[in-house]
Amino acid sequence: MILNIGCGYNKIKDAVNLDIDPRCNPDIIADLSQSLPFEDNYFNYIYASQVLEHVFNYEDLMIELHRVLELKGKLYIGVPMWPSRNCIAGPGHIRQFVPESILMFTDPTFFQAKGSPCDYQGLFDKIKMKAEKIPIAGDEPGAWITSLEAILMKVDKSYWKEKGVTKGLKTDVKGCFWCGYELEFIFKSIDNQSGSKICPNCKEEYTFEMQYL
Repeated sequence: MILNIGCGYNKIKDAVNLDIDPRCNPDIIADLSQSLPFEDNYFNYIYASQVLEHVFNYEDLMIELHRVLELKGKLYIGVPMWPSRNCIAGPGHIRQFVPESILMFTDPTFFQAKGSPCDYQGLFDKIKMKAEKIPIAGDEPGAWITSLEAILMKVDKSYWKEKGVTKGLKTDVKGCFWCGYELEFIFKSIDNQSGSKICPNCKEEYTFEMQYL
């Protein structure tokens, strides 16, 4: 069973298409700021395309999506990525995304350094992530848009225990922040380090800083 949240007019055949606006005639009219009207572990796939940038309760919604998704079910996320024109131009866009905005839900040790564990860390594991920089017409500053896509898998605490993930591991970003060239995220225990790199694809320079958790 597939759930398509914030579907608008982009419905998916044989899926449960959910939206707050009755004008697009969704299967279910529901407010994403409230609890989802479904039982636990109800869906095996959730599609969230161009919707999470519109919600105020991002963390709570991700917890709800985890609740209604079956174990090892998949969650697709598609959002505009900061910094780009499409990220901030839409009046309904109330938050900006970078890869870590999604990865914080896939790393059970993400906030251990600050001594503030959260309910949402480690809810998912990353199956795939891709960032893309797309030029648009015009030569003014920022004449491009960026998109960020990810496929996550619902997991539980036993999953991380079996993988041996413990305190001291962190998410190491491999790839270009701007265009996503060879973008890869891996768990790795490393020394504190920082620096800068030039992307061989888009030639942009980006800095990185990695620390122990």
